[in-house]
Amino acid sequence: MARSVLIFGATGKQGGAVINTLVADNADFDILAVTRNPSSASAQRRGAGGARLQLVAVSDIGVFAARAFAQPEAWAGRALSLNVARDGERL
Repeated sequence: MARSVLIFGATGKQGGAVINTLVADNADFDILAVTRNPSSASAQRRGAGGARLQLVAVSDIGVFAARAFAQPEAWAGRALSLNVARDGERL
């Protein structure tokens, strides 16, 4: 299962460099790229870079809420196993 990464400033220098590196390295990430205007020319060029890249408007809060809780069971299971591993001796 690919991990997700949220990158703000997707069309800027730093955000763009991070996205370029992830795409060039074929990193195992689903990229959620946040920009002020996903329909701008620079955002469209950025969006053409990889099939696992999704451009999102910074004003579209619903997308962030939906993605944050897309797999709550997986996160809860991971948190439980990490806590047991960390605190198991005290249980």
